[in-house]
Amino acid sequence: MMPIILAFLSAFLGVTSQVLWKIEILKMGGILKSGDKWLKNLLQFVITPFFILGALLYAASGVLWLYLLEKYEFSQVFPMLALSYIIAAVYGITIFHEAISIYRWIGLGLIIGGVFLINK
Repeated sequence: MMPIILAFLSAFLGVTSQVLWKIEILKMGGILKSGDKWLKNLLQFVITPFFILGALLYAASGVLWLYLLEKYEFSQVFPMLALSYIIAAVYGITIFHEAISIYRWIGLGLIIGGVFLINK
């Protein structure tokens, strides 16, 4: 059960970093919005607190993932990356107020079931 908990934590940190970046991009009105000013926008983006925190979380996710790759079978841990789909759906609903269709719910349920079956 330990690899699934660590994989979930790694996925959670990785998805959370992406959410922070999306929030900041939306706040800025986009990075690539001004054609020739995209580099200036990008530089402004990378010095924001949300970008920096997101980068730190992404790095922590990567270090945790390296640990998983070292300690467990590749064919066991790699499919657990699918947990990020579930975390992303939860963030999509709660933060970005996205609608999730019944087909997506079914797909997410199959992903959860598959991850648990792989770890049996």
